[in-house]
Amino acid sequence: MDALADISKDAKWCLIVPGNPRSKCWGVAASDAHTEYRKQLQRAMSAKADAPLLRGVSVEAVFYRSNRQRMDVDNMLKFVLDAALGIFWIDDSQVLRIAGRVEFDAANPRVEMAIGEQVTSMPRGDEVLIERRCEGCSGVFFRATYPSTPNAGRFCSKACMKRPILRCANENCDADFTPNSLAQRYCTKRCASSAIQTRQKIATAAALRARPLPNCRGCGAKLRRRNSYLCTACWLHRGVGDDVRYATSFGLAAIEEGTNPVVACKCGCGGSLDLFDARGRPRRYLTGHSRRSVG
Repeated sequence: MDALADISKDAKWCLIVPGNPRSKCWGVAASDAHTEYRKQLQRAMSAKADAPLLRGVSVEAVFYRSNRQRMDVDNMLKFVLDAALGIFWIDDSQVLRIAGRVEFDAANPRVEMAIGEQVTSMPRGDEVLIERRCEGCSGVFFRATYPSTPNAGRFCSKACMKRPILRCANENCDADFTPNSLAQRYCTKRCASSAIQTRQKIATAAALRARPLPNCRGCGAKLRRRNSYLCTACWLHRGVGDDVRYATSFGLAAIEEGTNPVVACKCGCGGSLDLFDARGRPRRYLTGHSRRSVG
């Protein structure tokens, strides 16, 4: 601890962490080496600290690198400060003084740190820290409160801030869930897919109902179904003659010529009727006889 001899006199904790010091990664995912080194720092810090400081904190560190690679000391300081959060202090606002230096030692790379209390005119720690309960995870945390922000600190982290308890938007699901993003409305992908399919079916049905009823391609009469193209009479007598409009033209011609034949009712009642009605459509039953049983 020779390098910290002049600054460790008033320090509460002094420690040495072996290993090549790392720099904080900005905008990229941390490598396995960074993650393992962070855990190594936290293990060494936890072994030293019995309880975190509650007021202002002073942090000083000397980084011994095994090579002469150009690295920013502020990023190296940020790496160790992030690792120490929750171990040596509770909130980053408690850190009121930091100092760092980079040295070269190829044989023994390490980090030497000294952490102690810092007295300044700025109120920090238990002077302004109050205990709160997170509205997201219901955990207890400490947050600094000032006259300008008396209600600050509803959530313990940004993750909890973005994760309120919501009710699934699927009408067939009453589950409560914690969303992973502000845009999430359904508890699972299955609920989201089911809700989307239901909306599509409702929209399709509404579009079909808005379409007008088609006319029969054979006789021109209004149909009762939107997916049909022939009325019952034209369907039963389809294929008569060469005209693709079916038997209607033949029926109209027979009526004009007075050669409309008389046929027996198909229900077996013994009654008779003209084969073609006034619109030229072929008929097989007397009115009201189509549902009678034969015999």
